[in-house]
Parts: sequence; structure tokens; C-alpha cells
Amino acid sequence: MLKSETSTPTWVPEGYRKLGWHAGFDVLIGPMYYKKDESGEFKFISKILDKHLNAHGIAHGGFSMSLTDIFFGTLAFVSCGKKPTSTVSLNCNFVSPGLQDDIIECEAKVTKTTRSLVFIDGSLMSSDKVILSASGIWKILNQ
Repeated sequence: MLKSETSTPTWVPEGYRKLGWHAGFDVLIGPMYYKKDESGEFKFISKILDKHLNAHGIAHGGFSMSLTDIFFGTLAFVSCGKKPTSTVSLNCNFVSPGLQDDIIECEAKVTKTTRSLVFIDGSLMSSDKVILSASGIWKILNQ
């Protein structure tokens, strides 16, 4: 979805909002959406499109890792009071292939926050299938 587009695709559940800057890499990797559920937890979703596939017709590992970095990074940003953050490390395990038209959901939790770092664990899932599991560390900038 480009900046000028205002409609939300039919596959996006009610309550989700557009995530991203509407320009640059976010447009290339997207579409991405998020919501904050009743318990205060953030949920993130995307859809695997033709442009996200590798030569074998499955989601490219770089796409899956980039989604994880964006989703976890957004969670780090929000969890530290909307201070800028930067990825220190992101460890990913590819569990099963993501297929075209799969709706990808990200389940992630902040496991620890220090004065200068945010630690996050989570996974990308499609239906009941784990596509990628990951853990990462984000630096709170200017700390």
C-alpha cells in the first residue's frame, strides 16, 4: 500500500492499523499491520506476496528476518517509551516454509529491559505453523 492508498485489504482483520513509513523499504517489504489487544499486547501481521518469494516459491529468508526485525523493533520502541532503538542482534531459526498468500502473525514478548537494552523473544506464525522463531536485543539510543 503506497502513501496515497487509503483502503485496507480484505485479509486484514478489524482493528489492525497500517505499520510503516509508507515509503522506502517499508513499502517493499510490506504490507504490514499492527494492533494492541485488550491485554495491552501488540499483534503484528503481514501477507506473503509473490514479491516475497525466493526461486523455490517460498518466502525468502531475508523477508522473514526483515519482518521479524521490523515487528520486534517496533515492540522495542514502544516498550521503552517510544525512544529510538537500534538492533544489536537478531537470532533467527527457520522452522517451516512460508507460502504465498499465507497470513503471517508475529507473537513477541519483551523478556527483559535494562536502562539501555530491550530483549525480545517471539515467532512468525501462519495458522498453527511456526515459520520462524527468534530472539533479539535492541539498544535504546542515547542511553
